[in-house]
Amino acid sequence: MGEFWLVVLGFVAISAATIVYAKRRAATAMARRYVDAAVPVPQALEVGVKASGSLLHRVAKTGGRLESMSGRAEVIPLGGGAHEWRVRSKDGVVIFQVVPHGGGSRVEGWADEVTIAQFGTTATGIFGLGFALGNALYRALGVPRNPGRLIRRRRRVFRAVLAAQGRAGAGVPAA
Repeated sequence: MGEFWLVVLGFVAISAATIVYAKRRAATAMARRYVDAAVPVPQALEVGVKASGSLLHRVAKTGGRLESMSGRAEVIPLGGGAHEWRVRSKDGVVIFQVVPHGGGSRVEGWADEVTIAQFGTTATGIFGLGFALGNALYRALGVPRNPGRLIRRRRRVFRAVLAAQGRAGAGVPAA
């Protein structure tokens, strides 16, 4: 009987650690991060919007046979020469802003919305009940679906802008 409770305790500990880790990753995704690049705002905007597109969009633009399944992000002009665009995926929404900064541009990115993790919903019987309870628990705790994808999308945009800086021959260090 004691072994059963040891297994249950182990399961609860692993589940709690997983939830804490996912919530910390979501906090990392939602934190504002930026890079400074010595490229003009229009170039940083163009490179950033292209890099934030889907993989199929990038493959189609590089001569692959796959066509783009997602449209180009809508760029919203802000005051003072700054621009903003949002990238939606099944994991949440990432917002990017390009603002003039010291002769170049600053690209900022952060997750605005994070999708809540969900188990399958088509199971019936005891599995359906378990999925429903798990979904309710995840909603109550606000467990994110996959915040790592949002972080990787932000990093991909930052790397592309910094690569454009390298192609321009400028040498401003990134923050």
